[in-house]
Amino acid sequence: MFLALALSAGAKKTTKATTEAPRPGVERTLADAPAAAGMPDSMALALATTWAEYLRPSLTKTYGDSNTVALRTYMEGVNAAFTTNPSREPYYRGVLEGMQLALRLAQLRQMGIDVTLTDFNNYLLECLLAGKSPMTNEQANNIINNAVAAATAVPPFSIEEEQRYLEAQFKREGVIKMENGLLIEVLREGEGKYPTLADKVVVSYTGRLSDGTVFDSSVERGEPATFGVTQVIPGWVEALQMMKVGAKWRLFIPSNLAYGPNGAGGLIGPNSTLIFDVELLKIN
Repeated sequence: MFLALALSAGAKKTTKATTEAPRPGVERTLADAPAAAGMPDSMALALATTWAEYLRPSLTKTYGDSNTVALRTYMEGVNAAFTTNPSREPYYRGVLEGMQLALRLAQLRQMGIDVTLTDFNNYLLECLLAGKSPMTNEQANNIINNAVAAATAVPPFSIEEEQRYLEAQFKREGVIKMENGLLIEVLREGEGKYPTLADKVVVSYTGRLSDGTVFDSSVERGEPATFGVTQVIPGWVEALQMMKVGAKWRLFIPSNLAYGPNGAGGLIGPNSTLIFDVELLKIN
């Protein structure tokens, strides 16, 4: 009997919901959402809520927070997908995946790698129709990776340029020079012990290139670094043994005491002088 009454009440609410139409020119908002979970569009609201939570980070990152124009345009695309004729599904799939390809091509153009769009379209169609490509996937990835590596490579810093830079820094007041070329500027004296080669140290640091580019920073990460005195580049090894706990130094490390002619990673090019602001916090 209770179940029959519940079904009857639900039927009445459903009838009421379907007979009430929104006034012309008035958009429905979340304030108009049904309060009762049994009403038909409560499921629509639930699905919209979960989908919005999934989409929000990506859309905000791409278009900014509360970009009304972009969001309404996005919804036009969503509505078009809802009303797609099944026979046109390949077209809309092409639009969706074409957008992803367009973003990738745009990234390559920003690196200075130009791709002829007509050639790309023709080759893509030929590969899809033939069911295979005249180039292996490994060969293709090698070409792409080599092009990206060449486009993003850091120009080598000549030994002469490095020497001129270090000489200019040595002329600054308060900068001292070690026999091996390491330059040290004491920003703050320490009062604790000196680390030994057997110790581990806790340090806060920021590493920059000679043009000011930051390539590594425990300060930006918000957490000091811990490592053995011998686990770092030679310029660090020498400097740490001369620092007392609490000291803060600026190190100008020549490339022969850093990564030399090979460089390291995507930012540190060959023959790069490295500048570190180092604070010795603790000896473990």
